[in-house]
Formats: sequence, C-alpha cells, structure tokens
Amino acid sequence: MSNSNSNKDNWHYASKTATMLMQTIAHIELSMHEGEASIGTVIKTFNTMGQYMDSIQEGVQELAESRPELGEKLNYVSSHITEAIISMQFYDALTQRLQTVIKGLGDMSVLVDDAEKRDQQSAWEALQQSMRSSCSIHSDTVFLEAICSGKGFEEAHRLAIESQQANDEIELF
Repeated sequence: MSNSNSNKDNWHYASKTATMLMQTIAHIELSMHEGEASIGTVIKTFNTMGQYMDSIQEGVQELAESRPELGEKLNYVSSHITEAIISMQFYDALTQRLQTVIKGLGDMSVLVDDAEKRDQQSAWEALQQSMRSSCSIHSDTVFLEAICSGKGFEEAHRLAIESQQANDEIELF
C-alpha cells in the first residue's frame, strides 16, 4: 500500500502536462518529417519539369503553325506547374508554422514542469515573446500578438488575414 501512496505523492499535473506536450511535439515532428520526404520528391520533380518546359516551349514554337494544339497543351501544363509550385509554397508556410508550434510547446512544457517558474508572470511573458520572435511569417506574428494581448480567436484570425492580404506574403520560389 505504501507503494501506491508513493506514486500518488510523486504524481503532479504539471509533470503530466509536460509529458503530454512532449508527446504532441513528437507526433508533429514525425508528421513533418514524413511530409518533408514526400514534398522533397515533388519539389525535385516539378523543378525538373520546369526545366524541361523551357526546352519544350522552344520546340513547340517551331511547330506552332502546323500544330496549334501543342501550344494550348503546353500552356495548360505550364499553368498547372505554376499552381503546384504555389501549393508547395503553402506547404512551406505550414512547416514553418508547425516549427513555431513545436518550439512553443517544447518551451511551454519546460515551463510547466518547472515548479519555480510556472507561477511567474515574467516567465510566461518571456515564453510569449519567444514564440512571437520565432514566427517567420508576419501574419502569424500578428495573430500571436493579438492572442497574447487578450483578443479572441476570431478577431486575431481576422487581423492575421488582413495582415497577410496587405503584405501579399505568398511568393513563388
């Protein structure tokens, strides 16, 4: 019986919260790793296709008078390659956001597990500042600043979208 009392004495919600946060981080990192391997193949493929498109376009221009449908098909493929590249840019933004989440969860896990710091307002403010500074996308910084200042999710999301539209953050690479 003393063994079960000993386990109860060592149990604390903060430690369990930290453990659960670390498990969440592990799942996110595993998912990102698997996704990066897949998207890496796609990126290589589309880069190669883009290079071939330049050569094909030169050849099609020579045949354009006798086979105009080739030009149309080339334009179709070219526009879809562009759409795919834009989608990959969104994937890149997703991975950047997940990296910020992983860092924030990891730092929060350490804070929650630290009996001295978890009740200190300055420690939580430092965590929030660290999370804001780790954001690589401006609209994410706007979102996090709004949340940290007490705004609700809907308003923070609206501000982030407005910031994203004003800065036109998606760029082709």
